[in-house]
Amino acid sequence: MPVPQDFPRAVTRLVNLPMETKVSAVFRMHQQPDRVLLTVQFCSHDVPYGENFHIHETIVLKPGSGDSVDAMRWVEVMWITALPWTHGILKTIIEQKSKADGLCGRVVNALKAESA
Repeated sequence: MPVPQDFPRAVTRLVNLPMETKVSAVFRMHQQPDRVLLTVQFCSHDVPYGENFHIHETIVLKPGSGDSVDAMRWVEVMWITALPWTHGILKTIIEQKSKADGLCGRVVNALKAESA
């Protein structure tokens, strides 16, 4: 999976970020009469401190107006192990990046591009 590279300079001084990372992921899909829920939980293995947290994303897809589909997305970063106190700035940045550029968001964008 691609690793975002647009981190502040203070972060790139603390850690060396690879261009890509291996991930372990668990996907769940649940269909209800009026919606579909897609949940993914994953862990990045090749990024610094990637084993310290898991990303949990949920997307709800439901019929919109006309032929459209509405998508709602939630992202939670679950911390397994605290970061060293010297790297505390990374926690906020990891959470911001995870919420802005998640795996489920990429799925939704791919579906939008396919239907266009």
